[in-house]
Amino acid sequence: MAGNQWSPATVDFLEVMGEKKLVGMGDFVAVMGEIVKFAPGSVKRVNFFTHANGTTVGIAGRNIPGNVMFDTQVTKADLDNFATNGMSFKVGNQTFDLDDVRQRFTKDAVFVLYGCQAGLNKPLFDSLHALLGIKVIGFKKKIAFCPNPPQNGQFVRTGMLSGIGNCSSKTADWRSLANDPAETIVVP
Repeated sequence: MAGNQWSPATVDFLEVMGEKKLVGMGDFVAVMGEIVKFAPGSVKRVNFFTHANGTTVGIAGRNIPGNVMFDTQVTKADLDNFATNGMSFKVGNQTFDLDDVRQRFTKDAVFVLYGCQAGLNKPLFDSLHALLGIKVIGFKKKIAFCPNPPQNGQFVRTGMLSGIGNCSSKTADWRSLANDPAETIVVP
């Protein structure tokens, strides 16, 4: 924490999700590479925790005092380009394309973007929907990360919760945040 300003980092996202291992990072194609590792018709939900603003979804970056800098990101224009021109990528020795990604999803699949301010850019969600062919959910307000009070002057991540807008709505069930129609943007 610097000057009472703090931005969550990967370790914080993992703590909220109860995960110990990071998957799908590198760039947007790497995220698609994680999806194709699953059997066709088996992916019901993709939860993507990251930083975002009104125009850009961060894929990788770094925290600086009071802000976050994106080193790798995806924009609406990038997503539209993938949708128009397609994408091809390798996982191991096998080559995949956008149709392979889409085939992994169930008929009622959803992509949930847990990213600060991403919901300020509905056209970005429209582009994600056009690209993936599934429902996309984002949030109208920032996702709040709610650490426990410091202990002995030390920042405590264990048991961190999340909420929408601020910590008054904090919950351990972070998946449920996507169920509030007043706080979410859903495409289509």
